[in-house]
Amino acid sequence: MKSVIDDALASLNSREEFSIKRAVLATSDGTKYIEFIRTLKPNYFVVWRDITLGHCALWLSWLSLILVQSLSSNNWLVGTICIPLGAVLIGLAINYVNFFLHEAAHYNISGSRETNDLLSNLFIGSFANADVGDYRLIHFDHHRHLGTDRDTEPAYQSALTARYLFESFFGIKAFRTILERRRRLQTVSKHQSSERSWVTPSFIALNGSAVLFPFLTGHWWASVSWTIGLVGFFPLSCAVRQLLEHRPVEPLSAHAGTTRIFQPGLFCTIFGGAGFDRHFLHHLEPQVSYTRLKELEQFLLDTPLKGLIQERYSTYLSAFVRLYERE
Repeated sequence: MKSVIDDALASLNSREEFSIKRAVLATSDGTKYIEFIRTLKPNYFVVWRDITLGHCALWLSWLSLILVQSLSSNNWLVGTICIPLGAVLIGLAINYVNFFLHEAAHYNISGSRETNDLLSNLFIGSFANADVGDYRLIHFDHHRHLGTDRDTEPAYQSALTARYLFESFFGIKAFRTILERRRRLQTVSKHQSSERSWVTPSFIALNGSAVLFPFLTGHWWASVSWTIGLVGFFPLSCAVRQLLEHRPVEPLSAHAGTTRIFQPGLFCTIFGGAGFDRHFLHHLEPQVSYTRLKELEQFLLDTPLKGLIQERYSTYLSAFVRLYERE
């Protein structure tokens, strides 16, 4: 069985490539994979605990800037430290909350699909103007076409260079991505976006309030930090994360892709939350909630796939260093 699985997994990235192995895979004690997978139901308490923590981190960062500016009496030296620090924290927090749009796209934040999409657009999509229905149509093609020129999330097909980082931070790549996604959505004949009518206004109201309220009350540090975090550090972290997940060190073609598992830690939890740190496992079983990916990993480590799973291990830092290219 090991030789058959090894041969088939030589370039494993998608569930389609994995389907042949699922029927025969088992642990050392005989537990069958296809039976184990059925037990991996989402833990909604953990999902909403993590979403809540993301919201708390975001708004505490924002409120802290207002408080520090008040207590420091607009001290310019304190401001030059707090504004960029606040922008990083706010950008990472928005990025973290946005992770759960991906979980919602796979119907894993509520037992009801209708409630899943409603809650996603209200508590997640409003931060980045992202309708989960739109994203789902784009994202599922990413799973189907990873590593090809038909991939709908092709950030990893660009080299990690100073230019890539510059364009990501200043929103150039994000603007191109938005235009490309709109073009793709227009080609989907059955696409309907009933929620979009209120997602965009809620995005404007939420982010507008976060910027205008502190500005009008004399706490402009928070306004500047939120703006830089939203339009700079958020798209930067999103673009870099996806590239580190999927770009091979030595691409076999212009569109070659891979998937990785990142070693756990505090930074990994923040930068690769909601299961993105175990992205290889997600591509094997897209329907499995991130709340159960650790169990999936432990199961596979007790199968003939152990070595192949371990080959996917990396860290964000090591992947960045290996993939960064000097122009």
